[in-house]
Amino acid sequence: MIAIVKRNCKIYFNNRTNVLFSLLGSLIVFALYVLFLRENTISQVEQLKNGALLIDMWLLGGILAVTALTTSLSTLGQMIRDKAQNKFMDFSITDTAPFSLLAGYFFSAVIISVLMQLVVFIVCLAYFAKQEALLLSIDLIIKTFILIILSALTATSFNLVLLSFVKSEETLKTLGSIFGALSGFLCTAYVPVGNFSGAALTIIKIFPMSYASSSFRRTLMTPILSDFSVAQSEALKKSLGVGYLWHNQLSGAHFELFFLGLTILVSLVIIGILSRKILQVTLA
Repeated sequence: MIAIVKRNCKIYFNNRTNVLFSLLGSLIVFALYVLFLRENTISQVEQLKNGALLIDMWLLGGILAVTALTTSLSTLGQMIRDKAQNKFMDFSITDTAPFSLLAGYFFSAVIISVLMQLVVFIVCLAYFAKQEALLLSIDLIIKTFILIILSALTATSFNLVLLSFVKSEETLKTLGSIFGALSGFLCTAYVPVGNFSGAALTIIKIFPMSYASSSFRRTLMTPILSDFSVAQSEALKKSLGVGYLWHNQLSGAHFELFFLGLTILVSLVIIGILSRKILQVTLA
Protein backbone atom coordinates (compact mmCIF):
# COMPACT_ATOMS: atom_id res chain seq x y z
CA MET A 1 0.00 0.00 0.00
CA ILE A 2 2.75 2.47 0.95
CA ALA A 3 4.52 1.75 -2.33
CA ILE A 4 1.33 2.54 -4.26
CA VAL A 5 0.91 5.78 -2.31
CA LYS A 6 4.49 6.88 -3.04
CA ARG A 7 4.16 5.93 -6.71
CA ASN A 8 0.89 7.81 -7.23
CA CYS A 9 2.12 10.92 -5.42
CA LYS A 10 5.31 10.92 -7.50
CA ILE A 11 3.36 10.52 -10.75
CA TYR A 12 1.01 13.37 -9.79
CA PHE A 13 3.65 15.91 -8.85
CA ASN A 14 5.96 14.99 -11.74
CA ASN A 15 3.20 15.89 -14.20
CA ARG A 16 2.90 19.67 -13.89
CA THR A 17 0.16 19.82 -16.48
CA ASN A 18 -1.91 17.37 -14.46
CA VAL A 19 -1.34 19.41 -11.28
CA LEU A 20 -2.48 22.55 -13.09
CA PHE A 21 -5.59 20.92 -14.51
CA SER A 22 -6.49 19.39 -11.14
CA LEU A 23 -6.49 22.93 -9.74
CA LEU A 24 -8.31 24.36 -12.73
CA GLY A 25 -11.68 24.44 -10.98
CA SER A 26 -10.21 26.34 -8.04
CA LEU A 27 -8.19 28.67 -10.27
CA ILE A 28 -11.27 29.54 -12.32
CA VAL A 29 -13.29 30.29 -9.19
CA PHE A 30 -10.53 32.47 -7.74
CA ALA A 31 -9.84 34.29 -11.02
CA LEU A 32 -13.51 35.03 -11.68
CA TYR A 33 -13.91 36.27 -8.11
CA VAL A 34 -10.87 38.55 -8.18
CA LEU A 35 -11.40 39.90 -11.71
CA PHE A 36 -15.17 40.17 -11.99
CA LEU A 37 -17.22 39.16 -8.94
CA ARG A 38 -15.48 40.57 -5.87
CA GLU A 39 -16.26 44.25 -6.24
CA ASN A 40 -19.85 43.64 -7.31
CA THR A 41 -20.51 41.17 -4.48
CA ILE A 42 -18.83 43.33 -1.85
CA SER A 43 -20.85 46.36 -3.01
CA GLN A 44 -23.99 44.52 -1.87
CA VAL A 45 -22.70 44.24 1.71
CA GLU A 46 -20.50 47.33 1.96
CA GLN A 47 -22.87 48.83 4.52
CA LEU A 48 -22.10 45.94 6.87
CA LYS A 49 -19.17 45.96 9.26
CA ASN A 50 -16.30 43.92 7.74
CA GLY A 51 -18.55 43.15 4.75
CA ALA A 52 -15.60 42.70 2.37
CA LEU A 53 -13.88 40.32 4.76
CA LEU A 54 -17.12 38.37 5.18
CA ILE A 55 -17.39 37.81 1.42
CA ASP A 56 -13.70 36.89 1.16
CA MET A 57 -14.17 34.17 3.80
CA TRP A 58 -17.31 33.01 1.98
CA LEU A 59 -15.26 32.56 -1.19
CA LEU A 60 -12.43 30.82 0.66
CA GLY A 61 -14.81 28.24 2.12
CA GLY A 62 -16.14 27.41 -1.33
CA ILE A 63 -12.79 27.30 -3.07
CA LEU A 64 -11.34 24.88 -0.50
CA ALA A 65 -14.22 22.47 -1.08
CA VAL A 66 -13.76 22.76 -4.86
CA THR A 67 -10.04 22.04 -4.48
CA ALA A 68 -10.70 18.92 -2.39
CA LEU A 69 -13.12 17.63 -5.01
CA THR A 70 -11.10 18.28 -8.18
CA THR A 71 -7.62 17.33 -6.94
CA SER A 72 -8.79 14.03 -5.45
CA LEU A 73 -10.62 13.21 -8.69
CA SER A 74 -7.50 13.99 -10.71
CA THR A 75 -5.31 11.84 -8.47
CA LEU A 76 -7.73 8.91 -8.56
CA GLY A 77 -7.70 9.19 -12.33
CA GLN A 78 -4.41 7.29 -12.16
CA MET A 79 -6.46 4.23 -11.21
CA ILE A 80 -8.37 4.47 -14.49
CA ARG A 81 -5.18 4.98 -16.48
CA ASP A 82 -3.68 1.90 -14.78
CA LYS A 83 -6.82 -0.04 -15.70
CA ALA A 84 -6.57 0.98 -19.33
CA GLN A 85 -2.89 0.02 -19.45
CA ASN A 86 -3.45 -3.29 -17.61
CA LYS A 87 -1.18 -2.22 -14.78
CA PHE A 88 -3.40 -4.10 -12.34
CA MET A 89 -2.12 -7.28 -13.97
CA ASP A 90 1.41 -6.29 -12.94
CA PHE A 91 0.24 -5.53 -9.41
CA SER A 92 -1.44 -8.93 -9.15
CA ILE A 93 1.86 -10.63 -9.93
CA THR A 94 3.37 -8.91 -6.87
CA ASP A 95 0.61 -10.43 -4.72
CA THR A 96 -0.80 -7.00 -3.86
CA ALA A 97 -4.17 -7.57 -2.16
CA PRO A 98 -7.22 -5.78 -3.63
CA PHE A 99 -7.74 -3.91 -0.36
CA SER A 100 -4.12 -2.71 -0.26
CA LEU A 101 -4.27 -1.65 -3.89
CA LEU A 102 -7.41 0.45 -3.48
CA ALA A 103 -6.15 1.79 -0.14
CA GLY A 104 -3.02 2.97 -1.93
CA TYR A 105 -5.06 4.93 -4.47
CA PHE A 106 -7.33 6.24 -1.72
CA PHE A 107 -4.63 7.53 0.62
CA SER A 108 -2.51 9.02 -2.16
CA ALA A 109 -5.57 11.02 -3.26
CA VAL A 110 -6.26 12.10 0.33
CA ILE A 111 -2.66 13.25 0.84
CA ILE A 112 -2.58 15.21 -2.42
CA SER A 113 -6.00 16.73 -1.74
CA VAL A 114 -4.83 17.93 1.70
CA LEU A 115 -1.59 19.36 0.30
CA MET A 116 -3.28 21.20 -2.56
CA GLN A 117 -5.95 22.60 -0.25
CA LEU A 118 -3.18 23.93 1.98
CA VAL A 119 -1.52 25.57 -1.02
CA VAL A 120 -4.80 27.22 -2.06
CA PHE A 121 -5.50 28.23 1.55
CA ILE A 122 -2.11 29.95 1.87
CA VAL A 123 -2.35 31.69 -1.51
CA CYS A 124 -5.87 32.97 -0.83
CA LEU A 125 -4.95 34.12 2.68
CA ALA A 126 -1.96 36.01 1.30
CA TYR A 127 -4.18 37.80 -1.22
CA PHE A 128 -6.91 38.59 1.30
CA ALA A 129 -4.35 39.75 3.86
CA LYS A 130 -3.09 42.23 1.29
CA GLN A 131 -6.62 43.41 0.49
CA GLU A 132 -8.18 43.50 3.95
CA ALA A 133 -5.29 43.18 6.44
CA LEU A 134 -6.60 39.74 7.34
CA LEU A 135 -4.99 37.86 10.23
CA LEU A 136 -6.42 34.52 11.34
CA SER A 137 -5.92 33.18 14.86
CA ILE A 138 -3.98 29.96 15.47
CA ASP A 139 -7.17 28.34 16.77
CA LEU A 140 -9.01 29.19 13.55
CA ILE A 141 -6.16 27.86 11.40
CA ILE A 142 -6.11 24.57 13.34
CA LYS A 143 -9.88 24.14 12.95
CA THR A 144 -9.59 24.85 9.24
CA PHE A 145 -6.78 22.30 8.87
CA ILE A 146 -8.95 19.63 10.54
CA LEU A 147 -11.75 20.45 8.10
CA ILE A 148 -9.26 20.24 5.22
CA ILE A 149 -8.48 16.66 6.20
CA LEU A 150 -12.17 15.81 6.59
CA SER A 151 -13.05 17.36 3.23
CA ALA A 152 -10.19 15.43 1.57
CA LEU A 153 -11.50 12.16 3.03
CA THR A 154 -15.07 12.96 1.94
CA ALA A 155 -14.13 14.03 -1.59
CA THR A 156 -11.82 11.06 -2.11
CA SER A 157 -14.40 8.56 -0.82
CA PHE A 158 -17.10 10.03 -3.06
CA ASN A 159 -14.84 10.17 -6.12
CA LEU A 160 -13.54 6.63 -5.65
CA VAL A 161 -17.09 5.28 -5.68
CA LEU A 162 -17.79 7.35 -8.80
CA LEU A 163 -14.67 6.13 -10.60
CA SER A 164 -15.37 2.52 -9.69
CA PHE A 165 -17.82 2.53 -12.61
CA VAL A 166 -15.44 4.21 -15.08
CA LYS A 167 -13.53 1.90 -17.41
CA SER A 168 -11.86 4.14 -19.98
CA GLU A 169 -9.69 7.24 -20.10
CA GLU A 170 -12.17 8.91 -22.45
CA THR A 171 -14.91 8.63 -19.84
CA LEU A 172 -12.48 9.91 -17.21
CA LYS A 173 -11.68 13.01 -19.28
CA THR A 174 -15.38 13.69 -19.82
CA LEU A 175 -16.10 13.29 -16.12
CA GLY A 176 -13.19 15.56 -15.22
CA SER A 177 -14.46 18.25 -17.57
CA ILE A 178 -17.96 18.04 -16.15
CA PHE A 179 -16.75 18.27 -12.55
CA GLY A 180 -14.35 21.06 -13.41
CA ALA A 181 -17.26 23.09 -14.80
CA LEU A 182 -19.87 22.19 -12.16
CA SER A 183 -17.76 22.04 -8.99
CA GLY A 184 -17.96 25.78 -8.41
CA PHE A 185 -21.74 25.70 -8.57
CA LEU A 186 -22.14 22.49 -6.53
CA CYS A 187 -19.95 23.94 -3.77
CA THR A 188 -21.69 27.35 -4.11
CA ALA A 189 -18.39 29.09 -4.83
CA TYR A 190 -19.70 31.18 -7.73
CA VAL A 191 -23.06 32.30 -6.42
CA PRO A 192 -24.46 32.40 -2.84
CA VAL A 193 -26.89 29.58 -2.17
CA GLY A 194 -29.61 32.13 -1.46
CA ASN A 195 -29.77 32.77 -5.21
CA PHE A 196 -30.67 29.15 -6.01
CA SER A 197 -34.10 27.56 -5.90
CA GLY A 198 -35.97 24.49 -7.07
CA ALA A 199 -34.05 21.48 -8.41
CA ALA A 200 -30.69 23.29 -8.35
CA LEU A 201 -31.04 24.02 -4.64
CA THR A 202 -32.07 20.42 -3.93
CA ILE A 203 -29.01 19.06 -5.75
CA ILE A 204 -26.74 21.38 -3.75
CA LYS A 205 -28.36 20.33 -0.46
CA ILE A 206 -27.76 16.62 -1.10
CA PHE A 207 -24.28 16.99 -2.61
CA PRO A 208 -21.73 15.98 0.08
CA MET A 209 -19.08 18.60 -0.69
CA SER A 210 -21.55 21.46 -0.28
CA TYR A 211 -21.46 20.61 3.43
CA ALA A 212 -17.69 20.84 3.36
CA SER A 213 -17.94 24.38 2.01
CA SER A 214 -20.57 25.18 4.65
CA SER A 215 -18.32 23.84 7.41
CA PHE A 216 -15.37 25.89 6.15
CA ARG A 217 -17.54 28.99 6.04
CA ARG A 218 -18.95 28.38 9.50
CA THR A 219 -15.42 28.22 10.89
CA LEU A 220 -14.03 31.17 8.95
CA MET A 221 -17.06 33.47 9.09
CA THR A 222 -18.33 32.94 12.65
CA PRO A 223 -15.90 35.46 14.23
CA ILE A 224 -17.17 38.09 11.77
CA LEU A 225 -20.85 37.14 12.13
CA SER A 226 -20.58 37.46 15.91
CA ASP A 227 -20.52 41.25 15.42
CA PHE A 228 -24.06 41.20 14.02
CA SER A 229 -27.41 40.77 15.73
CA VAL A 230 -28.91 37.28 15.86
CA ALA A 231 -31.43 38.17 13.17
CA GLN A 232 -28.76 39.63 10.85
CA SER A 233 -26.44 36.70 11.46
CA GLU A 234 -29.15 34.14 10.64
CA ALA A 235 -30.15 36.01 7.49
CA LEU A 236 -26.54 36.14 6.29
CA LYS A 237 -25.99 32.45 7.05
CA LYS A 238 -29.11 31.53 5.09
CA SER A 239 -28.06 33.66 2.12
CA LEU A 240 -24.36 32.78 2.04
CA GLY A 241 -24.61 29.05 2.68
CA VAL A 242 -23.48 28.70 6.27
CA GLY A 243 -25.85 25.80 6.74
CA TYR A 244 -28.76 24.79 4.49
CA LEU A 245 -32.48 25.02 5.13
CA TRP A 246 -34.23 21.78 6.03
CA HIS A 247 -37.86 22.16 7.09
CA ASN A 248 -37.33 25.90 7.60
CA GLN A 249 -34.38 25.32 9.92
CA LEU A 250 -30.71 25.88 9.08
CA SER A 251 -28.45 22.86 9.43
CA GLY A 252 -25.87 23.19 12.19
CA ALA A 253 -22.25 22.18 12.60
CA HIS A 254 -23.08 18.76 14.08
CA PHE A 255 -25.40 17.88 11.21
CA GLU A 256 -22.80 18.89 8.64
CA LEU A 257 -20.04 16.85 10.30
CA PHE A 258 -22.44 13.90 10.56
CA PHE A 259 -23.32 14.20 6.85
CA LEU A 260 -19.63 14.28 5.85
CA GLY A 261 -18.80 11.35 8.14
CA LEU A 262 -21.76 9.36 6.83
CA THR A 263 -20.64 10.00 3.26
CA ILE A 264 -17.19 8.64 4.07
CA LEU A 265 -18.59 5.56 5.83
CA VAL A 266 -21.15 4.68 3.14
CA SER A 267 -18.63 5.26 0.36
CA LEU A 268 -16.02 3.02 1.99
CA VAL A 269 -18.60 0.26 2.43
CA ILE A 270 -19.53 0.51 -1.26
CA ILE A 271 -15.85 0.50 -2.22
CA GLY A 272 -15.29 -2.60 -0.08
CA ILE A 273 -18.17 -4.38 -1.81
CA LEU A 274 -17.02 -3.35 -5.29
CA SER A 275 -13.27 -3.88 -4.79
CA ARG A 276 -13.18 -7.40 -6.19
CA LYS A 277 -15.42 -6.44 -9.11
CA ILE A 278 -13.13 -3.53 -9.96
CA LEU A 279 -10.16 -5.87 -10.34
CA GLN A 280 -12.17 -8.46 -12.24
CA VAL A 281 -13.20 -5.84 -14.79
CA THR A 282 -9.58 -4.79 -15.17
CA LEU A 283 -8.23 -8.28 -15.68
CA ALA A 284 -11.03 -9.42 -17.94
